[in-house]
Amino acid sequence: MTVLFAALPPALRRHLYFASQTIEVSDVAQTRLLNSGLTLPASLNRAVLKRRVEFLSGRSCAREALRLAGVASTDSLPISPHRHPVWPADVVGSISHCNQLAFAVVAHRQALHSVGMDIEECMTESVLDSVRTLIAKPQELRLAAQTGLAETLASTLLFSAKESLFKALFADVQRIFDFSCAQLTDWQPSRQYLQLTLTQSLSPTNPQGKPLCCHYHCFDHHVLTLCLEPQPNIDPA
Repeated sequence: MTVLFAALPPALRRHLYFASQTIEVSDVAQTRLLNSGLTLPASLNRAVLKRRVEFLSGRSCAREALRLAGVASTDSLPISPHRHPVWPADVVGSISHCNQLAFAVVAHRQALHSVGMDIEECMTESVLDSVRTLIAKPQELRLAAQTGLAETLASTLLFSAKESLFKALFADVQRIFDFSCAQLTDWQPSRQYLQLTLTQSLSPTNPQGKPLCCHYHCFDHHVLTLCLEPQPNIDPA
């Protein structure tokens, strides 16, 4: 695979640690992952093989990303009551998987306040027709149309960016919030970058009007989005 998020500013890239792997849905793959020290939560013991292997592959990526960041981790990350991974205290991270691909990203908390990552397969026209009004408001769709990207690709990117934003903010917000809480306010295709702005206050550190940057990477009919918030001492340029 080509370099992830090639347009990401170097000042940010050097703080991010990525890991990815192909998901193999088989008993052999599951055994190999379990033998590597990973564990399944009790809630997945009766899940179908595909779901179990996806979970283990995501945790395997997380472990590798933590290793690259210099953080030792041999077991699966704990799961919070909201079913999100619980990262070590000094790091932030995110896991995502889709089809046969799993990804994880990790950063030290002293560099990033939050990070969220999401991978999606590009929508078909029929899928887009059924979810268009759920993804964005008319003014967002008009701004997306100005990018010159195919509507299915632009809509998939916007959907994925809002998923990444949810993952990035959840640790602070600690509650479910929907796509209407963030609105597309800027999109720069040449930089593979878009900006989402909160339409309502979600927490003391996430007030209405707060802008959040989201970078993206398109490959093999998939999109990968990354929403991140640098610490005040980190220059995002």
